[in-house]
Amino acid sequence: MSARAPEAVASSLPQLIRRAASQWSDQHALSCVLPNGWTASLSYGEVDQQSDRMAGWFKHVAKIKRGDVVAIQAPNILSYPVVLLGALKAGAAVSGVNPLYTARELKRQLTDCQASFLVGFDVFGALIDEVAPSFPDMKVLMLSVADGFGLVRRNLVGALAKHVKRLVPKMSVPHTRFAEALQHERATLPVDPDLALKDDEACFLAYSGGTTGDPKGVALTSRGLLINVAQVQSMSAERLQKPGLTAVL
Repeated sequence: MSARAPEAVASSLPQLIRRAASQWSDQHALSCVLPNGWTASLSYGEVDQQSDRMAGWFKHVAKIKRGDVVAIQAPNILSYPVVLLGALKAGAAVSGVNPLYTARELKRQLTDCQASFLVGFDVFGALIDEVAPSFPDMKVLMLSVADGFGLVRRNLVGALAKHVKRLVPKMSVPHTRFAEALQHERATLPVDPDLALKDDEACFLAYSGGTTGDPKGVALTSRGLLINVAQVQSMSAERLQKPGLTAVL
């Protein structure tokens, strides 16, 4: 018996997010819990709206061009998926970078994937300072664990990490912070939805762990990833497609 390949659930990943936002706008899409118990969440509508603003910033301020590669080196924080989707909406491809990479390993992947933009985590600021001189034309955006929290808690978490625990070093490389990009006046300018990479265009450049040598890269197409989403939905429909259900990743 032959199995029928599932159809893609949308024409692009950004379109998939827009559909989810229209269907479940007010439901929690993402949540982050800090060691002290503080939590912050973004709804599907907020993820869509904030990634729209990031797409506007990438396109109209950072001047990202369709097909450019945005490398993201950060842990699982609320701003990561917002920036990732913003880059995709602006027509860029994304390459995720292991947060634990050394300077040599980071340089290798940035060179191999031909990244024109680096999104980093503020705790790793010294690493980016070390790597940046090798890529003089590369622009840098910095994320923080405090992103996505309300103003008071965001300031408290930021101050604690920077001034008390001294986890966030000063950076010499010119960069923009996530909150600044999100509030930039040009971030509200429209971005053509057709910019998003589609079908057989590579929208993700993923790398192996490098346990048997240098990490190997593979280009993942938009259609391939959307079919993977359709496969997961088909196999896990009864368990995952329940309103209000929380999945821990």
